[in-house]
Parts: sequence; structure tokens; C-alpha cells
Amino acid sequence: MRYRTLIIIPILVASYATAMARPDKRKPKKDDQQVERSTAADPKVALSVCIGSGNIVVRGWDRNEVHARMSDGMRIEFQPTATVGAAPPKELNLVVDGGRRGGKNPCLPFGYLELDVPRGASVSLQGGDAEIDASAVATISINTQSGAVTVAGATRAVDINTLGGEITVRNSQGTIRVHSVGGGIDVRDIRPNVTEDVCEVGNVGGDITLNQISHRQVNVNTVGGDVSFRGALASHGRYSFQSISGDLTLTLPADSSFRLNATLQGEVESDFPLKILSTEGDSADQAANNSRKHRKIPHQVEGIYGVGDATISTSSFIGSVYLRKQ
Repeated sequence: MRYRTLIIIPILVASYATAMARPDKRKPKKDDQQVERSTAADPKVALSVCIGSGNIVVRGWDRNEVHARMSDGMRIEFQPTATVGAAPPKELNLVVDGGRRGGKNPCLPFGYLELDVPRGASVSLQGGDAEIDASAVATISINTQSGAVTVAGATRAVDINTLGGEITVRNSQGTIRVHSVGGGIDVRDIRPNVTEDVCEVGNVGGDITLNQISHRQVNVNTVGGDVSFRGALASHGRYSFQSISGDLTLTLPADSSFRLNATLQGEVESDFPLKILSTEGDSADQAANNSRKHRKIPHQVEGIYGVGDATISTSSFIGSVYLRKQ
């Protein structure tokens, strides 16, 4: 999974200009005509929604029911339709009225959409130019071409891919996967449900901030952005930071215990007195070669602090590593 971000870069960059040209999103006005629909649903219903441009707000609630409120008077409906006497649907799509039956594009073209769903629901959202705010659901999957995304209180999994928008994930559990092109990423106060859950973050052209991450496996890939990690390291945790360019700053408790494996052109600056186990590429001959060619040669640093409980692996073509004490 560590190379997932780099694999999708060509596709995302090719779509970026199109995404930025989409119409502006807006909040609903008081005189907007609103359409509301409700349907019974399984407590773990899988709900899918697609919107071309606009805003989507998703909230979890303690009802086995999905409720939708749409601005702009757009006719919407749930498919399939709940049948009296039958079990509530386990899968639902919110579409333009008659969208699938008539063979039309089921994607809502635009508008401001509010959704209330069971807390155990899995929600899949797709948008062109869409700002999305989702909270208190089990699983949330989001794919947008542009627009800010905020997720809070997810209890099972988060998967976000977006172009040109800021991403914020907070107070969530389970597997966390977040990828962006052209927007900053802020992930904080997250924890795994099981040991195998991972936190995976990738970005192109934006900074990444990670704060209070409890996962034992953290994978970060970035192109052209700085990475900041703050918080305690998990016992026997594995932390991988891969960068094309940009600095990595880890702010850790004073009683941390870790092994550092770094391959970089910059420097390793540490508030922790590392026991250096090995270094490669730092000879006087290489330093002289650097001076002649006006460039740095990548070098490797392996060091340990404490008993080396957690492992921090980092590589960067252009960038330095800063280890700071809280």
C-alpha cells in the first residue's frame, strides 16, 4: 500500500484542471424549495450517493431509517423502495427521481444535501466539486475531484480520495486511508479497532499533519510537502515516511523508545541522544564530490534511542528529519 499515492498521481493530476473549473458550491437559501425523503433501513445499511456539485452533510443517528433533505427543489428518491412487511433494505442509492429506471444518469447534478443515517451505516459518496462533512457513521468512503472534506467520529473505517481540497479526519477508529492532490491533510485523535488496522496518508503538493495517532502501523507518502507527526509511538509500532521533497518533523514524548532508519540528502537533527549504529555515504570523498557537483549525495543513518521499541523508517530525495521532544 505504500506506493498507492504515487500510482494514482497521473490520473488525479490529469483531472485537476477540470475539477477547478466546476461551478461554485453554495449553502441553501431560506427561499429554496426543499425536498425530503425517508425510508426504513438496515442498521448497517450501505448507502451510495453521487453529486456533481454542491455540499453534502452526513450525520449518524439512533434510528433504523435514512432521511434525506435536498435543496433546489430537485426530485430525489431512494432505490430500492422499502416494501411493507419485508426486511429493511441493506443497500440503498439516493438518485434523481426515476434516474435508474429511466436509464438516466443517477448522479444528482447539484445542490445542498443533508443525510441522517443509522450510526452503523457504510456511506459511499462521490462528487465532482463537492464539500463534504460527515460524522458519527461506521464507515465512510469519499471520492471527489475538488472540495474540502471533513470526517469525525467514524467507528470502523475511513477512505478518502480528493483533488484540490483540504482533508480533516478526527476522533475516528479503524483503518484510515486518506489521499489528496493539492490540499493539506490533518489527521488527529484516531485509533485502531484491531491490531491490523493501518493509518495510510498520501499527498501531492500539500502538507500533512498527524496528531495523536494510536495505530501500530503508519504509512505516509508525500510529494512536495512537509510532514509533522506529534504524539506517542505505539508499542512495537512501525512508522514509514516516504517523501520526494519535504521535511519530516516528529515531536515525541521524552520517554520514547525507537530505532531510526533514514535515507536522505538532508540532515538528521535530534533532541534525543541517538546511539548511532551505522552511517553510509558521509565520507570525506563524498563530501568533496558534493562540493564539486553542487549537490548532495543521499546517505543512510541508523540509530537507536532507548531499547528501540518502535521503528521509524524514512526516505527523502530532498529533505531533513527533525526529532523533537514534547
